[in-house]
Amino acid sequence: MLIYIKHAEDEQFLVNTNCPISVLLQYVRTKLEIAESGTRPTSFRSPIANGVLLTTFINAMGFMFSPRAELVDLCDEQGVLKLLFLSQQPQENASRLFSPRETFILCTINRASDGTYVSITPHVKSPGLALQEALQNETDSLEKTRLKQLRALEERKTLGETPTRSQLSQPVKGRGRMLIGDAADEELHRRMGSKKNQI
Repeated sequence: MLIYIKHAEDEQFLVNTNCPISVLLQYVRTKLEIAESGTRPTSFRSPIANGVLLTTFINAMGFMFSPRAELVDLCDEQGVLKLLFLSQQPQENASRLFSPRETFILCTINRASDGTYVSITPHVKSPGLALQEALQNETDSLEKTRLKQLRALEERKTLGETPTRSQLSQPVKGRGRMLIGDAADEELHRRMGSKKNQI
């Protein structure tokens, strides 16, 4: 099954989703030249071989290379994330999560050094205001979920309980993917509203 990935200035390409989630994300990273250690602007293709000049130029243009891997995900054109980066089963077949010929935008999940979700950056030239607002709402939702999980861990510590691996990651199946504990519950309620899900 094929989906479209939009990027840059109204460009798009087809991706076959009949592969593991990790392979799908790695292919999209490679196709759009997003390195594991940071992002590289897709419009910049310099013949400069000297790394110092290249780094100086990129930093002057406002692009920063991060020492750790960037989190990436796909969102639809309304700004709803697929949350592929939270999947506990990265070897799960990605085709179960998509419908044929859907269009998605690659996004970078920006986090602070303490793990705080800061923003979500779409890899399109000029994202609309509605898309930016939707992605900010997604950022807020991810951060609320993260804080809720941290409070739950702190409560367990104060009660003298030692959280086990299963308590930390309580997998819950929803919409064909595995999500982490409270993140799954909140995500299901947020996306499905008051509808009841069969899990």
